[in-house]
Amino acid sequence: MERLEPGELLATLDMFFRSFEKIVGKHGVRPVKTIGDAYMCVGGISEPRSNHAKAVCVAALDMLRFVEGVNLQQEVLATGGGPTMYKITAASHDKACDGIAMGFRAGATLMDMEMVQFHPTGLLVGQNQISGTVLEEGLRGAGAYLCNGLGERYMERYDPRGERATRDVVSRSSYLEIMAGRGTEEEGVLIDISHLGAEFVRATFRA
Repeated sequence: MERLEPGELLATLDMFFRSFEKIVGKHGVRPVKTIGDAYMCVGGISEPRSNHAKAVCVAALDMLRFVEGVNLQQEVLATGGGPTMYKITAASHDKACDGIAMGFRAGATLMDMEMVQFHPTGLLVGQNQISGTVLEEGLRGAGAYLCNGLGERYMERYDPRGERATRDVVSRSSYLEIMAGRGTEEEGVLIDISHLGAEFVRATFRA
């Protein structure tokens, strides 16, 4: 199989991104991302339309036709939507690994299935289906405290950045606190924004 030199690879990617932008512009849809691991995602249309689903599907087909004309050495199917296999997840219940299952049936190799990205802050409401609903991550960036079941701020035990550590570090640190017996009765931790003041929270995090 022919290998691309770095310059050829960059030229191919540049062509890909430019073509992608033309396609989404042609159909009036908006991309979720145009750079990175989700550059083929279509997020919706920019204004209300009765043929919303049709426009998105037609744009997706155009993108597939373009990809078929590019000589790729490897293809990666990144459908997401697998966390519903876990007890608590931020994903909606309609995301049930369908894309992963379709790829497997078509002969795709599945790997690193345990590597699921979690939002570290979400609601815990017992057995209610809204458990796991994401709490705005910007709360931590704005200065919210993460506290264990004893009311102690714990993040600086694990990372000098405290609550502003990266998502994976916050998730792991919170898990370790819970496993050490310092979690809440609901087997979670607490996020405290009371010190920021109600006016600041209302103005910064509007529904």
